[in-house]
This record gives sequence, C-alpha cells and structure tokens, in this order.
Amino acid sequence: MTTFFVVLAISVYMAIFIFGYREDYKRNPKEFFRTLVAMPVGMFLSYFGFKKLEAKLKKWTEEK
Repeated sequence: MTTFFVVLAISVYMAIFIFGYREDYKRNPKEFFRTLVAMPVGMFLSYFGFKKLEAKLKKWTEEK
C-alpha cells in the first residue's frame, strides 16, 4: 500500500510539472526531462550535504 502512495505522489508531481512547463517541453524535450529528473535529486543531494554530486548533476543538466 505504501508503494501505491509513493507512485501516486511521483505521478502527481510529474503531471503538475509537465502541465506547468508544457511550453518548455515543446521547445526542448531532452533538456526538459533532464530538469525533471535533476531538480528533486539535486534538492535531496544538497540537503544531505553532497555538494560535489549536486555540482555534477547541475553540469549534466546544463550541457548541450
């Protein structure tokens, strides 16, 4: 049952994010999905003190 709520929460997060940033998705889908993945992961890494990993993640999202 817990797994259901976790999946539901992630699905709602992604739906809201995609709906809110639809124009960015149309402009560049690859960069959009990198942002979608990197934003929450980067926040957790920053919170737990993994600054070097966060910097690598930021560099990965910004490369063209």
